[in-house]
Formats: sequence, structure tokens, C-alpha cells
Amino acid sequence: MKWLSKWFKNESTLANPSPWFTEALGGAPTHSGVSVTADSAMRAAAVFACIRVLSAGVASLPLQVYRRLPDGGKQIASDHPLYSLLHSTPNEEMTSFELRELLMVYLNLRGNAFCHVIRDGAGRVRQIVPLQLGGVMMSRDSRGQLLYTHSYNGIEKTYRDEEIWRIPALGTNGLVGLSPIELARESIGLSLATEQHGARLFENGAQIPAVLEHPGKLSEVAFERLKKSFNNRHMGVQNAHKTAILEEGMSLKGVGMTSQDSQFLESRKFQMQEIARIFGVPPQMINDLDRTTFNNAGHLNRMYVDHTLRPWLVRLEQTMTRDLLLEHERDTYFIEFNVDGLLRGDSEARSKFYREMFNIGVYSQNDIRRKENENPIEGGDTYYVPLNMASSDEANQEDEGGGSSARMNALVLNAAQQVTNREVAALRKAIKGGQVNHDKINDFYSNHHDFLCEKLAVSSEFAASWISTAKGAIENTDPQQLLESWEKNRFRALAALALEYQA
Repeated sequence: MKWLSKWFKNESTLANPSPWFTEALGGAPTHSGVSVTADSAMRAAAVFACIRVLSAGVASLPLQVYRRLPDGGKQIASDHPLYSLLHSTPNEEMTSFELRELLMVYLNLRGNAFCHVIRDGAGRVRQIVPLQLGGVMMSRDSRGQLLYTHSYNGIEKTYRDEEIWRIPALGTNGLVGLSPIELARESIGLSLATEQHGARLFENGAQIPAVLEHPGKLSEVAFERLKKSFNNRHMGVQNAHKTAILEEGMSLKGVGMTSQDSQFLESRKFQMQEIARIFGVPPQMINDLDRTTFNNAGHLNRMYVDHTLRPWLVRLEQTMTRDLLLEHERDTYFIEFNVDGLLRGDSEARSKFYREMFNIGVYSQNDIRRKENENPIEGGDTYYVPLNMASSDEANQEDEGGGSSARMNALVLNAAQQVTNREVAALRKAIKGGQVNHDKINDFYSNHHDFLCEKLAVSSEFAASWISTAKGAIENTDPQQLLESWEKNRFRALAALALEYQA
């Protein structure tokens, strides 16, 4: 255990001060002359933006407890005690969003986050309460078990390992995370220094200091009066660009570099990009859009999900599995974030993706509807295989004589479903204010004839008869009732007629 002692003992010297000691004295010094602490770092716009993006990104994702199924699938375990805690309210004072947001702030400012896990007599989690950071010390007892001592408002309490949900960020010993702010204090200090420089620049009228030259010698009283008068008239943004009036042969002479000479704006932009690199946040996520175009925006967003968010999500998922699930539950349950919403892309890309997944039997109609936040439909849970879109169940069935009538029925049934889906979509577009636009219907059916013949392998006469019947129904039936009827039953009637005709 000796190798662990150096990580946990609370020693601080003037030559090698601990982080808490330097913060108590005003923060770690930087070469820019600005002291940087976890709190002062948040005043840097880029730091605040990066932490806001990361914390809000993780907090806004759905967090679910799943049950593993025997066939390798998964099912949301809404009956598990952890489900409501992680999904909705982890304790009496916070929502799940607020807790995860706070934990991400802790992790990005100080490199560690700790929560008190309150359990019932059976060991099940009942509340998850975050511990205020800055006062948590880790140690080991005589048996080598981890202990956590938390000091807050003068009260000190020690927790056992099973009472703590511990989340370390990137570290060097596997137990304690390193503070990004402490490691990157020079970059953050430079960013704060450039902001202060800009503020002072405008405080002084957006001008580099100048000197007043007088041909003679001023008395102390005259000097102070002149200095006060000139500053009152020309210092500050509200006095910028006023005309200077000089007396007694005085002249105004500027000294030093201009902001353009010192590349002030370029320095500020570089520091913003530097801080974004430290936190692993793509610059476009903090509104640095110099290299973002309409064509690469989707790819950049995917990179943000894959390379920035995903490592944090995996870290949280695995620590929750370790510290919140009971040991005997880990083979049955697991905890996972859902990032599907971030990867949806535009409507055209989603449509293409869903079509491909449907065609190879990965998604059913209802799977797609659920992903689009639509209610499932009756008969929408069937999966299809590429063999002319036969039902995956029915395609493997044979009739009693060893033939393929079941397969043929499935093929015709699916073709009829596609024809009906096309009709229903057209009818839905033609309905406006409860009335049907018959011009749109006629235009649709003029092209639908060939589609029907091709899909069902029926004659032109059959297709014309079917279309004539459909137009008559649209003419004489309430459009909403007709839509509901067609969505449920029309494809079956079409399939039966097509089979009868083919027979």
C-alpha cells in the first residue's frame, strides 16, 4: 500500500503546495500574472462555453436502466429502483438533468466528482446526493478498503466505499482524476489576461496611453489639475473620440504598441481554440465557426458525439454499474445513455438510413415510428428480408406439400402493403380542412397505375378497376374515416384480390 500513500496523504509545503492551499491563497500563479482557480477559470468565456456544452450535452441525453434478454437483446427496466433515480429524480432536491450537469462541472473543473449513495436495508439505492467538492479526502482503512472523508460547513463525515459513487476524470493512478484547470492554468491565465487587457483598453477610451508634452515646467498643483482634467474628459468609453484641447503650447504624443500591432484579436481567438482543445470540444460547438460549412456541419457534429461526448458517457456508465448496481445485478442489468437523437441527421439522411434498415430486416415500421416519436400502428411490428420483401417469419415456412404458397402469400401481402402505403400517403397530402383536393388525387392515380401493376404483377385492367373503386370511395366517404380504414385493412383486401386473380 505504500505506493498509494503519496496520493492520499494531505501534505502541503510552500515549495510544493496542494491545490486546496494555492486556491486558499488566491489561486495558482501563472506567467501572465493572473491567478487561476477552479472558480476564476469559469470567468474565461471559452472555459465557461466548453463546460456548458459538455455538461448540458451529457445531462440532456436519456439515461436508462436496461434488462438483458436471453436472445441478446435488451429491455428498459422501468421496474428497477434505479430507473426513476437516474431518469427523473435522484434525490428530493434535484432532477436527473441537474445532477448530471453538476457532476460534469465538477469533473471538468477539478477532475473528480463524488456522490453519497443512500441505500435501504436490502442494499438498493434510494437517493443519490452529490458531495460538495473541495472537501473530499480519500484514504484506506486497515483492511485496504477505500474511505472518503467529506468536510463541509465545519462538519466532517467519513463514508465507506459502498456509500460513494466515485467518478474520476483522466488521472495517473486510476483512482484520482487530474484537474484540467490546474494542468492548463497557463492557457487559461493567458485567456483571462487578454480579456482584462481588452477591458482596460476600452476603459481608457480604446487608446494606448499617451504623454502630454509641455514646453515649460508645471508645479505639483498644476500637474495634478491637468492630469485630472484630461482623464475626466478623455478616459473611458463614453469619452472616446472627443477632441482634445491643449493649452500653453502642450502637445499629445502616443507611446507603446497599438492593439493591431500586438495581434490582440488573433491572440484571443487562438486562446479560445487552445481551451477548446484542452476540453476536447470542437471549436464550432462554442461558436467558432470559421471552418464550419453547410456541407461539413453534420460530420463535425458526429465527431463531437463520437470523440467528445462518448468517452464521458462510457466513463459515467461504467462507474454507475460499479457503484450503483448490486454485484449480483450486473449480469442482468446495465445502464446506458441513448445518443440516437444526436445522430439523427437531416430528414433526407434519416429517410435513407431507415429505408436501408427496413429493407434488410433490422427495423420494422413501428421501430422507425418510435425513433421518430410517432405512435406504433397495427401490424407494424413485422420484419422483412431482402427476398422480394417477404416476411422473415413467413419466408421460411412451407405448405404441407413442401411448396412455397406461404412464401408467395407473404410476397403478395407485402407488395399490397407497399401499394396501400403509397395510396394512404397521397390521400393524407390531399386532405386539407377535412376536404379532399381531387386534382391532387387524379394526378397521383395517373402515375399509381403502373406502380400497382409492377408491384403485384397484375393486368392493366385489374389496376384500372382497383383505382376506379378507390376514387369512388374517396368521393363518397369521410376522408378521415377512409384513412383509418385504409391504414388497417385495405392492403389485405388488395392482396386477396391479387392472389385470386393470379390463381
